[in-house]
Amino acid sequence: MLVKVVDRNRTPIPGATIQYFLDNTPLGSCETNRTGTGNIEISPKRGSAKIKALRIVVKVGSLRKERVVDPDSGAFVFIFQELDEPMTANLLQFLTRHFSGVTGIAFLLLAVSLAFLPSTTAFQQRIILAVVALAGAGIATELTGFLNVKLSFGKKLAIQAGGALAVFIVLYLLVPAQ
Repeated sequence: MLVKVVDRNRTPIPGATIQYFLDNTPLGSCETNRTGTGNIEISPKRGSAKIKALRIVVKVGSLRKERVVDPDSGAFVFIFQELDEPMTANLLQFLTRHFSGVTGIAFLLLAVSLAFLPSTTAFQQRIILAVVALAGAGIATELTGFLNVKLSFGKKLAIQAGGALAVFIVLYLLVPAQ
């Protein structure tokens, strides 16, 4: 018999403790896996009557839910309305999904702050330009579409790039206004 444990957004809750009892006699326990599912295995003893009612207790932290069920009914879902996915999990999920865009924005902020230095040398300007190009490439990974760039500098040097690398090349080779 399967028991699924979710929060109010139907997000699976891994690590919930599931205990099951016949009357007040414990039959066993298990924990939910990463999909929020636990498997209850009931082995009736030979010659014993068929189990008609099973008490299931699910614990998540200090929260507890209890239900009496018919084991032949199949699967059961316990919804913990009190729980919501923690803000840190949402933030971590967002940063994982959009790491390059967030990094691009950070590089852009760095380039803007470096641009306000009182006096910059040609080398420092080239570093700022590289940071801006990295920022543009990072932000470009978040945009849909494709950019294809083919550049040639004389007979010996040619560059072909696509996507975020193309944005980097264009921004790095673009000479800023003097």
